[in-house]
Amino acid sequence: QGALARYDERPWSSTLSYINHESSGYLSSDNQSLLYNLNYFQTGTSVSGTYNHNTATTNDGAEDTTRDMYNLNFIKKLEQVRFNSRWTHDEHDQDESYVGAPDSSSSLQEDELYGEIDVELPHNFDTVLTYLNSDRDSTYIRETGTLKSYTESEYYNFRLHHRLYKSLNSAFSAGHQ
Repeated sequence: QGALARYDERPWSSTLSYINHESSGYLSSDNQSLLYNLNYFQTGTSVSGTYNHNTATTNDGAEDTTRDMYNLNFIKKLEQVRFNSRWTHDEHDQDESYVGAPDSSSSLQEDELYGEIDVELPHNFDTVLTYLNSDRDSTYIRETGTLKSYTESEYYNFRLHHRLYKSLNSAFSAGHQ
């Protein structure tokens, strides 16, 4: 079962969809998904955003899962410069309750930020500078205790590229993580 709605009036477009899927039997499940995206495109500029919400119940309610995902993208192209950025966020929660087993729950939250600047230089040179920041926070809870984890990483990269001929390319790249 589901529904879909679309809007397309340039420079905007949008889609909203809903899906509900149920199954019965030994491994019964009930899954629901809501997806919405919004896009804007004009010469040299592109912006898009997406939201996705999912819920799932399996094994007659023994497992419940909820997930929310967000995504934003931006691209801007000028004469010699192109800028690209992306942000994503993901939240994931799960609860389990089986007969004869201890109850447990887990949650995960991830964020990622990415940016890139690409510049065309004179004499067949171009350069790209990229940045990536990501973090992940997770928690697992059971009667026996709680386990928490957090990681964060940053990455920078610089690349200088030269095209002498169509078949002869050279590049220098340096990065830090």
